[in-house]
Amino acid sequence: MENYDLKGFVVEKSKAIIAVALPEPSNDNIYKIFDIYNISEPDDNKIVIHFKDTKGNALKCEANFELFKIDLSNSKFNSIDFTKEIRVAFHHENDELEDTPVEIFNAVYHPHPIVTPDKTGKGTIRD
Repeated sequence: MENYDLKGFVVEKSKAIIAVALPEPSNDNIYKIFDIYNISEPDDNKIVIHFKDTKGNALKCEANFELFKIDLSNSKFNSIDFTKEIRVAFHHENDELEDTPVEIFNAVYHPHPIVTPDKTGKGTIRD
């Protein structure tokens, strides 16, 4: 897997565990999910996870996976069908997003990805 790519699974109706290709955090660097954007369409579950860390530098995975529990029970996720695959764009940006969540998702899922590989990964969450 490339930097920031992920695999995940639903553990309860609206909660998931994701494993993201990230280096093991150092004592002076903390990882956190800043926000999750639901950009789903009918018959296509899609979310963008905005991720931040203390240092703000590009991270190289070094064959390590970090686990995160994500809660998708908020009403903004009501359109997600948890019995189907959820496609995810995992985006690392310490400031406000420069692009919209839709632009970030479309860039990483383009047949020839047009994102900076040190900022965005992709993957799926499955039941």
